[in-house]
Parts: sequence; C-alpha cells; structure tokens
Amino acid sequence: MPVVYFTVTWPDGVAESCSSPSRAITEFLEAKEYRVAEFAQAAKAGLDEASDRVLKKFGFACSAAADQWHQLSQRVAAFEDDDTVSVSYT
Repeated sequence: MPVVYFTVTWPDGVAESCSSPSRAITEFLEAKEYRVAEFAQAAKAGLDEASDRVLKKFGFACSAAADQWHQLSQRVAAFEDDDTVSVSYT
C-alpha cells in the first residue's frame, strides 16, 4: 500500500510531518485549513479507514496509523476547537 505523507501546521505555527499507510486519508482530509475539532474528526476517520484497508489486505490492523492518530490527538488537545490548523500533502 502506498504511504501518504502530509504536513499539519498547528495554530502555534509548528509544522508536523505525518503519514498514513494508505491513500484513504485523502478521502477524509483535504489540503486546506480546518478548525481543530473538524481536523481531529477527519484525521481520525481517515487513519481508521487506512488501518482498515491494511487489515483487509494483510489480515492485521496498522499500528502506524494508530500511532499517528495518538500523536495527532495529543497535539489536538493543546488547542481550542475553533483554532485553525492547515493540512498540505507532500
């Protein structure tokens, strides 16, 4: 499965490199600005779908997708729901 790399720029200006184990993330998370709460919902759904695709293809869920969500969720918690985050694909 092709790994997809994307960058999240947080409200504090920090840019974080992220990855998804499949292109599923692009169906949920576009390259644009989001409110933090909206971003969290889309990123979680996209990474869950990516992990499900790995499960269907290889017979096991993708721990990298779970780890990426854990990392993102910790950063999400540091901001207000209405703060702005931007996503770009590399």
